[in-house]
Amino acid sequence: MPNICWFDRAFWVWLRRFWSNWANALIIVQPETVVNWHKQGYKLYWNAISRKGRRRGRLRKDKEICDMIRQMALENGWRAPRIHAELHMLGLRNS
Repeated sequence: MPNICWFDRAFWVWLRRFWSNWANALIIVQPETVVNWHKQGYKLYWNAISRKGRRRGRLRKDKEICDMIRQMALENGWRAPRIHAELHMLGLRNS
């Protein structure tokens, strides 16, 4: 519940005298309504990001590519940047 100071009270008393439809300006949303709005929003959000069939995490690499990476590392002593560059030159992007 918001804190109402003396100025707020005086304002509404003054406004009541000059404006007959003043009560319609005092529509206040209940806290439960706001909580329900948030719950609905989170429900929509999580439903959108967790649809069935959507893959999570890294994409899997083919066994051939994994074996080729291990072979390059063992035979040539290459590290990740060099292996990445070689795979890129072979046309294997996002490796």
